[in-house]
Amino acid sequence: MRIFRVALYTALACTLMGCMKKDVQRLENQVQLLDKRVELFQREQKKANAEIMGSWDRMRGELDKEIVAMQRSVAESKTRVDELIREMRTLSGKIEETSLHYQRLTERLAVTGQFGGAQRGALLGGTSAEGRTERPGGTSPAGIGTAPFIDPEITYKNAYTDYTQGNFQLAIINFETYVRDYPSAGNAVLAQYFIGESFYALGEFAKAIAAFDKVLANWPNDERAPVAFLKKGYALLSMGKNTEGTAVLQELIRRYPRTHEANLAKDRLASL
Repeated sequence: MRIFRVALYTALACTLMGCMKKDVQRLENQVQLLDKRVELFQREQKKANAEIMGSWDRMRGELDKEIVAMQRSVAESKTRVDELIREMRTLSGKIEETSLHYQRLTERLAVTGQFGGAQRGALLGGTSAEGRTERPGGTSPAGIGTAPFIDPEITYKNAYTDYTQGNFQLAIINFETYVRDYPSAGNAVLAQYFIGESFYALGEFAKAIAAFDKVLANWPNDERAPVAFLKKGYALLSMGKNTEGTAVLQELIRRYPRTHEANLAKDRLASL
């Protein structure tokens, strides 16, 4: 009986072991299948990622090309606009210069007409060298030998009007005419100063400096001298000549320490 039980238990154990072995084998197969699916999914995912990155790189490349093309187009458009603006300014300057020449010619013709009329009147009054008739009292006809007077302030006012309206090229012509024709006039220093300001506004800093130097050389004690010093320093700094510009501003502070321009110079030096 005991032997039978042992045999029975042994048989049951073998059966159970066989079943467990089959279950383990089946689980191992399922695990292997799952591993293969995971591996296949990973390969597909990697491939999909590569395609996505490739598409992204292509899109980014195309986008970069479009951006570069747009930037080039904008730059070309800006260059063309700048050229058109320069051409318009040049044309405007020529028109204004022509207008000024026409105005001056008209004034000269008017003056010539007045002077010629006076001469004709003198001749009709008998002032020729031969057979002329003297006026009572021996006086000469009015206007003989007297040049007509043109108010220099008209030239200055025209120049200043051009300056305030931003017509700097024409203002320079008028101011230079004023300084040349009326160097001792009351507004000569102002005219010379505004020549510098006009060149400064046009960005022609070297010419502006030359104009301001004339103010400092010819009118060193004028109230415009500190301003000329200041703008000369600014012009040098705008040209990238920081050492020279700094020296000019320091000289301004030394010469005119109590002026508003000296305070502005200190502020500018502090910002460098």
